[in-house]
Parts: sequence; C-alpha cells; structure tokens
Amino acid sequence: MFKDLKRTIRVMKASKLRREFHAKQIYHDGFEQMNEMLHPEYQMLKIVKIEKLSHNVTLLRGVSARVNKGLAPFRAGQYIGVKPIIDGIRTGRAYSLVSSPNNLAYYEIAVKDLGSEGFVSHFLCNEVEVGDLLEVTEPLGQFYYSSIFHGKRLLFLAGGCGVTPFISMLRDFYEKDTQFDVHMIYGCLTEKDILFYDELKKMAEEKPNIDLTIVLSEVDKVKGNSWTGKRGFITKEIIRDAMGTLDNTMIYIVGPDLMRDFLIKELDVFDLPQNKVIWEITPPIADITKAIGWPNEITDTTKVKCTVNWHYLGNEHRETLEIRSAEPLLNSIERAKLEGVVVNNACRAGECALCRTRLLSGNVFVPSHIHIRESDRIWGY
Repeated sequence: MFKDLKRTIRVMKASKLRREFHAKQIYHDGFEQMNEMLHPEYQMLKIVKIEKLSHNVTLLRGVSARVNKGLAPFRAGQYIGVKPIIDGIRTGRAYSLVSSPNNLAYYEIAVKDLGSEGFVSHFLCNEVEVGDLLEVTEPLGQFYYSSIFHGKRLLFLAGGCGVTPFISMLRDFYEKDTQFDVHMIYGCLTEKDILFYDELKKMAEEKPNIDLTIVLSEVDKVKGNSWTGKRGFITKEIIRDAMGTLDNTMIYIVGPDLMRDFLIKELDVFDLPQNKVIWEITPPIADITKAIGWPNEITDTTKVKCTVNWHYLGNEHRETLEIRSAEPLLNSIERAKLEGVVVNNACRAGECALCRTRLLSGNVFVPSHIHIRESDRIWGY
C-alpha cells in the first residue's frame, strides 16, 4: 500500500510537470509566432504586377514568396525597406506602402525613377520584372494616424511622389468609413504628374468628409492646358481658403525638403502648437553640400579617407577606403563590397537607427533635420 501511495505521488508530480511544460511551451510558441508575424526578420516579395502611374512613377505589387508566411501587418503611412542586389552591391531604399492595411494579400509601392541620380529607383522602375523576387523589411516608421493623439480633423500636405503614404491612409479611412474630416492639398508640377488622380476624385466625391485640393506649379508651361484649379505653390492663403482655421487640426507634411521647409514657414502665421505638425523623415538631399551647416571648404568632389573595422568569421578586419566626402557613408561602404560587411538599414534617413555605426575617430556630417537618439550620441554612434 505504501509503495502504491509513493507511485501515485510520483505519477501526480509527473503529470503536473507535463501540464506546466506544455502550458509554457504553448505560450512560448504562440508568442514566437506572433512576434514573427508582426516583426519578421525579413520578408520576400514576388512581384505580380507592374504598372506605370505616370511618365516617371511605377507601381510595384508583391505577394509573399515564403511558403506559409503571410505579409506583416502595417499602419497606413508606414514604409518598407527594399533591399535589392544591383551589380553585386547589396543596398536598400525606403518606400511608403500605398496599399491598404486592410488587405494583406499584397504590398504595393510607387517608385519615382530618378534616372542617373537614383541607383535603386532606376533599377526598380526599369530592371525588375513580373516574377522577380525582392527582399524587404518589416513595415517601419512613425508617420501614421493615431486616433488617441491626432484628433478628428486632419490636413494632409503632399508634394509630388510624397502623396504615397497619404494614399494608404485615405484608402484605410475610405474603407472603414471613418467620420472625421480629412482635407488633402496636393501640389504637383502639371496634370500628368498627379498620381492616383481618378481614385482621389472618387473618394472625395463619395465621402463628404474627404476633401481634395490640387495645386499645380508649372501648368502654365503646358500649351493649351485647360486647368481650372489652383496654380502656384501651397501657400498659407491656399491653406486658409481650404481650411479656414487650423484650430484642433493635425497637419501631416510629405514632400521634397524645399517644400517641407517652405510649408513650415508658411504655417508660422497660424501659431500652431509644435505637436500639431508632423512630417515624414526624408533622406539627405542629393547635393548635401547645400545643406545647412556643411563646411564651405569641402566640395562635392573632395576625397577623404575612411577606415572601416569589422569582425567576420572570427577574425578582425580593417580596411581604409578613399571616398567622396559628399556621398553618404552607408553608400560608400556598400559600394566597396567589403567581404562580410552588411550594414543593416531600412530608412537611410536616421529614423530607424538600424544602420548606426560607431565613430571611433574623425568627423561625420549629420544634416540638421536628422535626429540622432541621445543614447546613440552618448555612446559615439
């Protein structure tokens, strides 16, 4: 009887351990699966559609190419880092998602072909074909609508291809039939540069709480144009005509650096709280020597020495490169094709901080609009 009791106790203890183990295992697996779904280490897109949106903008649609792996969810306004290999150079660029966050069957991005100035954009617009695979990051970025902090009166100020994150936002609002007021003022050069024009007009016509104002700056140069809308730039007068007061309004700005800086000055007259204006972080301008704070004695052709230290396959490596001072350091390192060196990156504009690299000595120019995290600054990144 005593032996039976001891055996029963052992069985009960073993049963309890099995239950605890399985409970922990199930929780662990569920957490890992959720984390992988929300923040995948990488995603692989298979391009299934390519469409010319305008004379220099191409839409790419990609579905998940990984078996039994769907695409990570995102908030309208976020971007993905696209990481192609071009001429043996593994690089990356950030592109806002234009597709709706309510449909995760595919991602869509709209890419402006920058010609010889766009190493990646020119490749995506001219070399990628249906059926090709592209590695991308998880959706990233802080440029999205927050129902808690942003209120129910929104003003979108877009310039050119800067309309892309707003397309995703408007699709989201349109599909969910949200009842707060959204007004977009969209600046382009001419009518042929307006992206998603028919869809924007349709949303504005069908939803009384969605308004659209198009402003064209170079339409007068087009012979025989019949444009009856606004002309010139997005100014405080145009904003006031469209919105009246900006009280209790959240303002979003996406466009070229010059447009962003101009609009911030135009908005001064409205005396807005600082937390009522947000803009999407953009990479440094093409000619960084024109940026505020750039040292006058250094030209865009000045060559400098850059020594890179890294560990690969258990060994320490060191190589000195001669690079162009006006080229982003990340570009220079990628172009050098150093064995074992892959600098993780996504936004290439200082927001995501994935590419942060420790500066051991010397100086690196950081544009004023790019904010380095205080912890990185303290530790020399």
